[in-house]
Amino acid sequence: NKTPKDVLVKKWKMSEVYGGMAAKMPDSLREQLIKNMSLEFFPDDKYALTGTDTISHKGSYALSADGKILTITPEATGKPEKNTINEISESKLIFTDDFGTRLSAIPK
Repeated sequence: NKTPKDVLVKKWKMSEVYGGMAAKMPDSLREQLIKNMSLEFFPDDKYALTGTDTISHKGSYALSADGKILTITPEATGKPEKNTINEISESKLIFTDDFGTRLSAIPK
């Protein structure tokens, strides 16, 4: 039996971004993000986000024991960001950030 963290640890490609901050973006920018953005979670509680701009964003993450809260702490800010996991499975990850932006991802 896999834990939520076992399922999370892999490279995910964005398949949908909507609501919150994404609702204010032009469609072309949102489509660009979906096309280029990926998020990879490593077993050592580190993550890497690529494709949002020219920089690779790195930091650490923590997943609550029940798999419902994903806290991401970017190296750049050191400020923890809480995300609510709406769905997590081998084939899909859906989470909502503090700003109400909902991100849907599939394994890359």
